[in-house]
Amino acid sequence: MRPSGSRHSWAPFTFSLKDNGVSCPKTILVETTTHFTSIIVNPPDTGNSRSELYSVSVGTGVKLRKLLETLESYDLGLFASPTIAEPTVGGMLAVGVHGSGIPSLKDSKNPGHSYGTFSNLVISMTIVAWDSSSSAYILKTLHRSEPDTKAFLTNLGRTFVTSVTLRVGRNQMLRSESHFYIHSSELFAHPSRVTSNSRTISKFAQTYGRINAISIPPSNEFWMLVWHVEPIKPLASRRTYGPFNHYIMGLYPAIIEPFYRRLTNEVSQLNRLFSAATEPAVFLGSFLTRSNDYWGPSKNHLLYFSSSLPRMTPYTFTFVTSRSNIQLVLHIARTHFESLTKAYEKLGQYPIRGDFDIRLTGLDDPKDVEVEGAESPSLSPARPIPEYPQYDVVIWMDMSAYSDTPYALEFVSRLQQLLYRDLHGKLAILRAEWAKAWACTLQGSWTNTSIIDHYSRTFSSSDEWNWAVRLFTKFDPHGIFSNDFLDYFLAIK
Repeated sequence: MRPSGSRHSWAPFTFSLKDNGVSCPKTILVETTTHFTSIIVNPPDTGNSRSELYSVSVGTGVKLRKLLETLESYDLGLFASPTIAEPTVGGMLAVGVHGSGIPSLKDSKNPGHSYGTFSNLVISMTIVAWDSSSSAYILKTLHRSEPDTKAFLTNLGRTFVTSVTLRVGRNQMLRSESHFYIHSSELFAHPSRVTSNSRTISKFAQTYGRINAISIPPSNEFWMLVWHVEPIKPLASRRTYGPFNHYIMGLYPAIIEPFYRRLTNEVSQLNRLFSAATEPAVFLGSFLTRSNDYWGPSKNHLLYFSSSLPRMTPYTFTFVTSRSNIQLVLHIARTHFESLTKAYEKLGQYPIRGDFDIRLTGLDDPKDVEVEGAESPSLSPARPIPEYPQYDVVIWMDMSAYSDTPYALEFVSRLQQLLYRDLHGKLAILRAEWAKAWACTLQGSWTNTSIIDHYSRTFSSSDEWNWAVRLFTKFDPHGIFSNDFLDYFLAIK
């Protein structure tokens, strides 16, 4: 039995790699977006805090946009979230989704907000669990103060969550600004070559905290989108009344995608033309629609990617590192990316067809939820690493291609090898962004067994991983909420 929400993850956590997604006679899908949709904003709780604490109890079928709209009507909100409207609460918890944001000069979070993942906001959750005394599955509520709860906060779909109570904070008025035509050689310059006038990724992070660096390969020109707290509307900013304010992103008609996909596969050189045209189009469109500088409540800034954009597979690399390492880690990563891109371009191939995207978050600090005894989610990509106490940020890097793009898997597999060689255990710890594509080989994503076996050791030690796996089995000994891939992946290491 598998919960089914917006189906916005790529990883094989609902259907396994052995299922064809059409005929799965042993699988029952439960449509959460129809049956688990309650939202209750709870009265504030003063607790032991110096300020009021806020929370919302929500069904796991509620979509992100509905959640943010409801919170906004109570003058509440989240510090960060995914950029699209459709993910459900249950899906976001399953994979530990993230937004963008770290402490900065222009930004700060309110009580009840978190710099980490969505999973870190949980105060309590109700799951379907096996009860040995009655020999039946029952609804069981887990509180964040209980040690077992941390295993289920990022559960990879290995349980069925029906509802959660989330910590939230006072809403913030934000200002979003766009910076265009920043070359990668400047944005990701080696630290030794950074000057006082350099527009580097680390300077943007230090100043704004909430950032998104975007380019369309093979172009090396970047669009930097930044947003930060601004209580009073700046004179130059446009007042917003809803999300998705980068209007040009919504102009891509979904009906042409199959033709575009086939055409760019057959005529590879068209990818260079599309890349070259995108930056000026976004630049001009932003100024014509005044989406280069806008102001309003947080929801209108957190949600900015339209669902009409091409549905490509995002290949991801997640680096847990320190703020002082951000510039060097991304310099090395981007250098490898560009070297491979140039090598394939000489062959007339463009394996990466979509955007190259960078965002930053903090780690999952359990203090953010203001619950005594709370611990970080066991399997969150943003879980702190005791062996590396200096590591305090997560770099989320992804690049997109269609699943049938020639040489895409080869490109990502080669890049993966270089990143593990030069960064893992040296300047960062590499983890996976669970919702997307990772552990690649030429045979496909999620097939690199050496990397899959390695993941358990990135969560402090295999002990944390094994403890969580045993709890999944304890509460679901019959494997009702599993599949062949999860049985293999979530095994004792």
